[in-house]
Amino acid sequence: MRGRRGAGPVNSMLDVYARSFSERWVRPTAGWLGRHGISPNAITAAGIVTSALSGAAILEARLRLGLALLVLTGVLDLLDGAVARSLNAPTRRGAFLDSVSDRVTEIFVFGGLAGQQLIAGSSLGAGLAVGALVVGMQVSYIRARAQSLGADARASIAGRGERLVGLGVALVFPAYTRPILAALVVLSTITVFQRVAEGWRRLGEPERPTDRAGEP
Repeated sequence: MRGRRGAGPVNSMLDVYARSFSERWVRPTAGWLGRHGISPNAITAAGIVTSALSGAAILEARLRLGLALLVLTGVLDLLDGAVARSLNAPTRRGAFLDSVSDRVTEIFVFGGLAGQQLIAGSSLGAGLAVGALVVGMQVSYIRARAQSLGADARASIAGRGERLVGLGVALVFPAYTRPILAALVVLSTITVFQRVAEGWRRLGEPERPTDRAGEP
């Protein structure tokens, strides 16, 4: 789920599909919202609210509602950056808020799933949900830290978008929640090593100003 404010090159097939969807559907909607005075930050804030509601619904085992709200969160996630670009007004504050909202979203939805699994009596499921959240946060942190040092680390087979899609699949097929979460933990761990290796390599190169663009 990219569409970030100042986003960099695409990193996965999911990014390619998100960009295609954005070009066809999100850009016209973003232009309309911008013309009617809807700010990108307001959309980001709305996304935080819908992600909190999604997490609450998942916690209460209302999985279909949780999935619908998660999808809405993803759409809003695409729209905020698109509206900023349509207004030609991307800002560092907006990019910062956008990045923070991404992390908060994952806390809400994976936290909700961990709670739901615990209530259902599956301590393993709860532990896997927490593990997917923790490793996923590390994936994002590595890129953010590399960027703060003037490099980049975008290598990914399980970025944020893939993690949320995996969560969505688990909500559709709850009987497979634990295997799906286990796969997310493994793939995210591989991504951690990918990004550490890429960051280490790039930090050995001369610093380029463009390396600081984009979102983790």
